[in-house]
Amino acid sequence: MEVDKPYQKILEFNKILIEDFQYSDNCISEEKENIFKNMMEKLKNKSQHDSLIFEDNELELFFLNILLWPIDNLIPVLDLSRMFLLMKSIDKDFSNNFYKTKIYLRILECLEKGSINHKIISLRVLNNFFKGPRGIEFMETKASEIIPILTKFVKESHKGIRSAIAGICLK
Repeated sequence: MEVDKPYQKILEFNKILIEDFQYSDNCISEEKENIFKNMMEKLKNKSQHDSLIFEDNELELFFLNILLWPIDNLIPVLDLSRMFLLMKSIDKDFSNNFYKTKIYLRILECLEKGSINHKIISLRVLNNFFKGPRGIEFMETKASEIIPILTKFVKESHKGIRSAIAGICLK
C-alpha cells in the first residue's frame, strides 16, 4: 500500500488547517503526531496486516478528527480510509460500524458536493466497504441509498467513475 503520499499530504494540510480556528480541534496536534505516525507505520508493514490491531486513540484521531476536515482537504484522508478498509483486521475493528458510518457520511457528502476526484475516490472507498462479512452486512443496509447514487453516475463519461461503479456492482 502506498501510504506515504496521502500521509505527507495530510501533514501538509494539517499545517494549514491548524491555523484555522474552525478546524484546529480536528487537526493533528504535536502530542498526537506520534499516534498518527505509528498508525501509518502499521499500515506500511504489510507482513503485519493479518494480525494488525489499531488502538482506540489511533482510530479516534483518524476517524473522529481528520475525517471531519473540510471537503477540499479530504482526498488524502479518503485514500487512507480506502486502505484501512482493505485490511483483514478492519472488519473486527469496525464491528460496531461506528467508524464505517463516519466514513460513509463523508462519502455521501463528497459524492454530492465534491469534485470529480472526490467522487472517484469516494466510489473506490465504497467499493472497499464490501470486504468482510460485516462490510457486506453494512452495505446491505445501505443498498437502498447507494443504488440511486450509482444510477446518477452511470452515464458519466469519466473512466475512473465508470470503473469504480463497475467494481461496486460486481461485488
